[in-house]
Amino acid sequence: MAEMLRAPRKPKPSMSQLTRISLMVIDFVIDATRRADGTLNRGVLSLLDPPVPAIPSTCASAVVLSVDYRRTPEHRFPAPYDDGLAALKFLDDPKKHPVPLDVSRCFIAGDSAGANVAHHVARRYAANPSFFTNVRLAGLVAIQPFFGGEERTPSELRLDSAAPIVSIASTDWMWRAFLPPGADRTHEAANFASPAAAAGLDCPAFPPVLLAIGGYDPLQDWQRRYGEMLRARGKSVRVVEYPNAIHGFYTIPMFDDACDLMIRIAEFIADTGGGVRRGCSFAHSHKVHAL
Repeated sequence: MAEMLRAPRKPKPSMSQLTRISLMVIDFVIDATRRADGTLNRGVLSLLDPPVPAIPSTCASAVVLSVDYRRTPEHRFPAPYDDGLAALKFLDDPKKHPVPLDVSRCFIAGDSAGANVAHHVARRYAANPSFFTNVRLAGLVAIQPFFGGEERTPSELRLDSAAPIVSIASTDWMWRAFLPPGADRTHEAANFASPAAAAGLDCPAFPPVLLAIGGYDPLQDWQRRYGEMLRARGKSVRVVEYPNAIHGFYTIPMFDDACDLMIRIAEFIADTGGGVRRGCSFAHSHKVHAL
C-alpha cells in the first residue's frame, strides 16, 4: 500500500557515464565503510575527502576558516550548534586571531548538514548580537541545507532511490542519530517551522541568505520552504537553482555547476559587503532569483 501511494518517479539525472560510475564507486565506498550501527569509518572515508582550495576567497578577497565541530552520533544536538557559536566567540577576540582579520563583515556558510548548522548558529547569533563586541554577520550561505519533518514531501517521494547520495532511509537514520533520544523530526533542529526554531529569525541581526538548491536533491522541497519562510519574515534571500544538480554536486568537479556555485558564493560575499569582486569567468547554466 505504501508503495502505491508514492508519487511518480522523476527520471535519473543526466550525466556522463564516467560521472555515473564515479558516483556508484562513492556509494559503494560509503556502504563499505559503514559500521553495524550505521556510522561511517572516517579513517577510511577520509581517503576520498581531500582538502579543497578556498575558491570563493579568491574572487571575494575573503579569509576562509573551517570549524571542526563535533559530530553525531557521539555528540548529538546541540553540540555542533554550540561549537559554531563558540567559533564566532573565538573570532570576536582579536587577541586570538592567527592573522589580522576584519570580523565586522563575517559570512557563515555550510553545505547539507553543515548548512543546517550554519542556519542555527546564525539565528543564535541574531538572538543575542550584544554578546559580541566585534563580530557582525553580513551573510549566510546555505548550500542544499539539510532540513526535514515528519511529512514526506513530493520531492522526497519522487526522488527516493532515483537520485544518488540521499534517500529517505538514510535521512531518517541521520535524524535519529542526531536528535535527542525520543525526539521526532518536528524538533527545532530538523524543522525550521517549529516554534522553538523561531528564536532569532525576526531579529535585525539575522543576515541575508544565499540559498542553493538542486533539482535532483530529494530535500529540495524543504529547502524551498525554508527560503519562503525567511521571505515571509522579511529576510533577504537570494536563491540559486541548478535544475540538474544532485545533493552534494558541488563536491564533484566533473559537474560544471560545481564551479559556477563557487562563483555565485563569491558574488554574494562581494555584493553583500564582504569584499571586492574580481574578474571571474563562469557559465550561465542556472537560475537565480531573489526572494
